[in-house]
Formats: sequence, C-alpha cells, structure tokens
Amino acid sequence: MSYVVTGATGHVGSALVDYLLGESVPIRVVIRSETKAESFRSRNIDVALADLYDAQALTRAFQGAKAVFVMNPTDVQGSDMFQSARQVSQAFAQVIQTAQVQRVVVLSSWGAEQPTKTGNILTAHILEEQLIANCFYTSCFIYGELVGLDFCFQSWIFTCYRNYFPTIK
Repeated sequence: MSYVVTGATGHVGSALVDYLLGESVPIRVVIRSETKAESFRSRNIDVALADLYDAQALTRAFQGAKAVFVMNPTDVQGSDMFQSARQVSQAFAQVIQTAQVQRVVVLSSWGAEQPTKTGNILTAHILEEQLIANCFYTSCFIYGELVGLDFCFQSWIFTCYRNYFPTIK
C-alpha cells in the first residue's frame, strides 16, 4: 500500500513527497503531465497520470492507497473557480469511496471554516465540506505562515505524517 500525493509538483505537495521519501515509505504521485513524470520516476516514485476532474483516472491512481493527500487547486484560469472546486471535490469524494481509501488528509487554509465571503479560500471550504460529509477518515490541515514558514511547515508535516499517515514499516 502506498501513500498517494496530489499536487506533487507544487510547493506543499513536493515537500510532502520529499518528507515521505525520507521516511522510506512507498509513494505514488498524481500529476497531469508526462513531462514532469521522470523527475519522480528517477527517485523510484510511482507516477499516476490523471486530471483531477477525471474520476476514472483518479480511481486507478488511488487504488490500493493507504492514505491520500488531496488539495483543491484554485482554478484562476477558468470562468468559475467555485464550480471547478465543486467538480474536483465531488470527484475526490467519489473516488475515495470507490477506491476504499483508508485515510484522507486535506490541505486547507485559514478561513476555510467560513462558508462565504472568503474569496478563493472558499475552494478549500468546498473541498472540506464534500470530503467530511462523504469520507469517514478525513483530516484537514492548515498550512500557515504565521510563525515562520520552515517551523510551521515542518510541524505540519510531522503532525500530518505521525497522526494521519500511520507508519507501514
């Protein structure tokens, strides 16, 4: 069983991948672009190519996962970022149930507990609500920058991994 990381080419996802590599656990990353796959494969990381809107591809990517790390990337290029967030959130919820994922860790944000008037942070709220309503083992984490980026991020990863990604060694 592997730990699946979405957003692995981004800031938070790539740091989580590096951390999990250091823990010597099996990892699968979900990325959209074959051109970025080699940088993961060269480190013996399983790569699943999938668009976050594609439930079939995500189901294959999440199959056999011990835990998944999901995030709802804000679609600033699209015509309606909130509709996009709803579509991605629904796909994640469906896939997590279908693939029978045991644990889900969600990247959230300060203010995501608010259902209105938070701008693009509402996309995190949409994801949280969808997954908490439909997936049994869901934990939401905030990636904060208030006490220093390095300290906060290291604490977040430690808490995330130790409490919600139980060791499989």
